[in-house]
Amino acid sequence: MRIVFFSDPHGQHDILNLPEADIAICCGDISMSGTKTQVKSFLDWYSSQPHKYKIMIAGNHDFWFEPSHPRNRTLLPGENPRALVPDNIIYLEDDTIVIEGIKIFGSPWTPWFHSWAFNAQRGDEIKKHWDLIESDTDIIVVHGPPSGTHLERCRGGDMVGCMELSNRIAEVKPKICNFGHIHEAYGIDDKEIIFGNPENPGKITRLINCSVLNLQYELVNAPFLVDWDEICKLHENKKV
Repeated sequence: MRIVFFSDPHGQHDILNLPEADIAICCGDISMSGTKTQVKSFLDWYSSQPHKYKIMIAGNHDFWFEPSHPRNRTLLPGENPRALVPDNIIYLEDDTIVIEGIKIFGSPWTPWFHSWAFNAQRGDEIKKHWDLIESDTDIIVVHGPPSGTHLERCRGGDMVGCMELSNRIAEVKPKICNFGHIHEAYGIDDKEIIFGNPENPGKITRLINCSVLNLQYELVNAPFLVDWDEICKLHENKKV
């Protein structure tokens, strides 16, 4: 089982090459300003990809999927944004799905920043979304990074990850948490989650910032391809 992760194409999907895999997972910001036309362009492209399972969440640019947001200007009254999603794409919004025995949770929420789409205040407001992550979840798909990793560092040095998400990751100990949002922090961080005696090996969670665009919105980063068997071995602190 191979899984490819990518995030933040921002409308440049037509020049993005996804490697062969069984599952493709997109972590949001599929558009620049979240209009229906922009979103549909991505969905048409994603639907045409050959991967058996195609999963996605929205991001802070994807206003189309948040009907009540004042910057959602192309959604008509009574129109269901999810109706635009083709049948062969799985859209997650605080939802869990099991594919080939792998439990995947997806949510678009990020800590509040200038009232973009799917923004929530830090603390209890955003924590309620992470409380929905089931304790046996294998993969957490979110748009923004957790705190406590170099994958949350902005160009100016600010660390903008979500502490409430980090706390839930420590409780659930998923095999993977993947995200984007911070383009300049693309990369991988393998975090050891230790409970009790610190001399005992803890579970390893692979954090993946899979933003394919850099800070200048140039498509320079490759999607991340992982082998699920290797990730399972890594999680158990076994030699890969």
